[in-house]
Amino acid sequence: MIHKFSLRRVICAFGLIGLMMFPSAGANLGSVSAQPPAPAGWEAYLAQCTPECSPLVRQIAAPEGETLTVTNAGEELNGDLSSPAALIANPGPDGISLREAIIAAEASPEFDVIRFAPALSGAQVSTQFGVPALERGNLLIDGDIDADGSPDITLDGTGSARDTGFLVYGGSNVLIRGFTVRNFAKHAVSISPDPANGKPAISGIVVYQNDLSSAMNAVELNMWQMGNSAIRNVEIVENNLHDSGGGVSVHAGMGDGASNNQVEGIKIISNIINNPGYYNAVFISPASWIGLSNNAIRDVEIRGNTMSNHINTTILIDASNQVNCHNNITENILIAGNRLDGQDVTIEVLSESGMYSMGNLVNNIAITGNLITTGGIQFSGATGYSAHDNAITNVLIERNLIHACMANGIYLSAGSGGAYHNTLEHVTLRSNAVYDCADAGILLHGDTFSSPNNTIHDVTITNQTLVDNGNSWAGGININTKDASNTITGVSFTNSILWGNAGGDAIRGSLMPAVVAYNLLGDARFTGANGNFYQDPLFADPTAVDYRLQAGSPGVDSGDPAGASIGAQDLDAHLRLWDGDGDGNAVVDRGAWELGAIAMQEINVRANGVSILDGDVVPAPWDGTDFGAAEVGAASVEQVFTIENSGAAVMTLSGDPVVAIAGAQAGDFAVLAQPDAQVAGGGSVSFTIAFAPQAAGLRQAVVSIASDDSDENPFTFAIQGSATTPPPPAPDIELRGNGVPIANGDNLPGTEDGTEFGSTPAGGGMVQHTFTVHNWGDATLNLEGVAISGGNSDDFWVVAQPAAQVAAGDSVSFTIAFTPQAAGLRQTTVRIASDDADETPYTFAIQGTATAAPLPEMDLRGNGVSIASGDNLPGTADGTEFGSTPAGGGMVQRTFTIHNTGDGVLNLTGNPVVAIGGAQAGDFAVIAQPGTQVAAGESISFTIEFTPQAAGLRQAVVSIANNDGDENPYTFAIQGTGTVAPPVRLFLPLVLNLKP
Repeated sequence: MIHKFSLRRVICAFGLIGLMMFPSAGANLGSVSAQPPAPAGWEAYLAQCTPECSPLVRQIAAPEGETLTVTNAGEELNGDLSSPAALIANPGPDGISLREAIIAAEASPEFDVIRFAPALSGAQVSTQFGVPALERGNLLIDGDIDADGSPDITLDGTGSARDTGFLVYGGSNVLIRGFTVRNFAKHAVSISPDPANGKPAISGIVVYQNDLSSAMNAVELNMWQMGNSAIRNVEIVENNLHDSGGGVSVHAGMGDGASNNQVEGIKIISNIINNPGYYNAVFISPASWIGLSNNAIRDVEIRGNTMSNHINTTILIDASNQVNCHNNITENILIAGNRLDGQDVTIEVLSESGMYSMGNLVNNIAITGNLITTGGIQFSGATGYSAHDNAITNVLIERNLIHACMANGIYLSAGSGGAYHNTLEHVTLRSNAVYDCADAGILLHGDTFSSPNNTIHDVTITNQTLVDNGNSWAGGININTKDASNTITGVSFTNSILWGNAGGDAIRGSLMPAVVAYNLLGDARFTGANGNFYQDPLFADPTAVDYRLQAGSPGVDSGDPAGASIGAQDLDAHLRLWDGDGDGNAVVDRGAWELGAIAMQEINVRANGVSILDGDVVPAPWDGTDFGAAEVGAASVEQVFTIENSGAAVMTLSGDPVVAIAGAQAGDFAVLAQPDAQVAGGGSVSFTIAFAPQAAGLRQAVVSIASDDSDENPFTFAIQGSATTPPPPAPDIELRGNGVPIANGDNLPGTEDGTEFGSTPAGGGMVQHTFTVHNWGDATLNLEGVAISGGNSDDFWVVAQPAAQVAAGDSVSFTIAFTPQAAGLRQTTVRIASDDADETPYTFAIQGTATAAPLPEMDLRGNGVSIASGDNLPGTADGTEFGSTPAGGGMVQRTFTIHNTGDGVLNLTGNPVVAIGGAQAGDFAVIAQPGTQVAAGESISFTIEFTPQAAGLRQAVVSIANNDGDENPYTFAIQGTGTVAPPVRLFLPLVLNLKP
């Protein structure tokens, strides 16, 4: 639907054109939008429209939230992202990254602010994973650290997983400032609703003072494959858009099913757009896909930009761009005060450019005060084959300086390329200067029989300066049709100067205007009558291409005495009616300039040194329109605004009061002292608005300043502030470990805050950590105790419960012991119930690791050789084979050593420690039992004695009971052989009887 605000804004933008040229525009708009027409033309409508006509930014659900300061250029996610406050309390070991800040802000409904630490000035923020999409909104992201109007933070999309720098996808109330964004595959900034997730309409988006480059489009507004959706109130201001395919692209529909969409309230202001790419500096189209219908783009202001070096049309505006697109509308478009260059066509407006399309409308378009080089202004009408019943209506082309164009300066056509029965009507050209164009200065053209029945109607051409234009067929002005079915009617040509154009400064072409009066032209058909003559216009300095008039020029004060349709300003924005020849009678001059006139009054409103846009509906902190937070019943927040008059004529502020405040919460704002009602040329006056809220929440109003400014009356802008109420006394719990805050809900234990208990042996180890409960509130905190539950809660216990009450500003402590019963990672949750209103229970995770208990490992050796437990094959190498010794008297001893190769004490638990059993156990004996414990890494020895009692093989088993987990008892076989004792022989001495 058409909003009353939209209509009023266009009147203000067009100045007197609304009153003088479009008396029936309200009825036309009503017929398109099914809204009743204005009661009696624009005058009555203006009288009844109040500042409440201005739509405000959608109300934010909660007061202002947190300010998050980005402190690192990475993109690790190791902080608490559950909310901005949680991230501030627990930013992780490396501080806060942009990625973390956006994710945390997206988790909050409040209006949050993201800023950057001064140390990051000039930094390039990592974007490997891409900047998170802005889906919730209510967010200001400010990369201008020093607030000097230049970006301090860079986002480089090289290698990024996301093809767009900043993606506003369903989020409203988003302000992006102070970034260099480059090298993304698609767009530096993309703005789109998200109907699939319940956000079919978004509003309040500001892209301010950024440097955007190396993308498909620097900024794109689009509704890809979305129907019944809307984008409203977007401001793209003071950015540098360069070296991309295109600058700003605005689509109300693209992709299958993208119909019944609306784009409203777009401001593209004071940008530098330099894109030698394949798209346009600015492209506006409601239907950019096959078969889209009923889309609308309204209230677009393209003002004060510098656009250069574009291969294609610099500014392209249409109502339909593809095949079979019907009933789309583009209306209320202002292109003003821009410096433009381009190819043959610099500004082009089409009703449609796709085949078979019908019912598309461009309505209420003003192109004023632009400086255009190398290209011209072209209204192409319908250009698609078999496109029909499309229209362009209510057009103002005023105060433009067009020169050195490679084709026509101003070109008007209703249909071509096989289009038929299309209309261009209600067109006013005034106070334009067109010189040095290769083709016609002004061309009104009807196409051939292949594009029949197209109509140009009601064209007023006045106060033109047309110099040195044309060629063999064209001249200063040319009106022609190549087929009689294509008609051009209702043309008047007045108060203009033709000089030095091809064709002897005649009106060229097959058709003549209905009215030719008060012109300086060399056409014998008209000179000598109706105020027309032909003589040297006496330009001020034609060699320097200064085509203003000098004193004594025949063009001074010689125009139409009635001053019909002349407008309020000349090309220099000076007063249009001025007594240039000093005879006491002010009569309009011929041509685009008025000799001797002073600059017309021109309003500009500033705060904080920043200009505020007329009709601004998106309050922002940098221009003072967002007052920030104020407490109900406390001191007011004040903001000073300055009204400047950049013209030379005295400006009268005509409102009563001079500065009026209206809107939903107007009573929360007050002008402390009204400014003076008159502002001298070049002067200024100031006033202060105080914000003293009466109730909590977002408070909004509209400031309105009525004046005699020709195109910004009244000057309006939205203001807002966030009101808070002092909370009742309440406790505020916070947990700390090692003096480090532990966020409520923290599920990532760490050593720095004591929630990681480290390692201790299972079944015997113990670690204790102390935690402190702080009460930062202003009322007593009541605790219901510390509980441990979930997970491995049996492995942790509270050594002593803290006191049940904590006074305001005080603290209490408690200790948790970790005594694990089993090995491995042991985890649980601490819960503290209290009367804190928003943090009960206060929970956090704790954990520790239980190591296995130290274990002994028994190894028995003989002769230094290990004897395996259970060894039943005695051998000489390890001493378990005792060898042979006589039975009944022999003895053999062998020493064995018990080694503990484990890390726990080896306990020898037998009684006796070393036991001998088996068939001939009595043949073996332990000479002395060893001790009962063997420390880790130590050893102990014992000796077994073999004394066989009978001959033959004698065997036994040694058994040593112990606490080795898998060798208890430790056993091994031993053996020896008893031999038979040899027989006893008696030897008698031999006695010899020897004789002497």
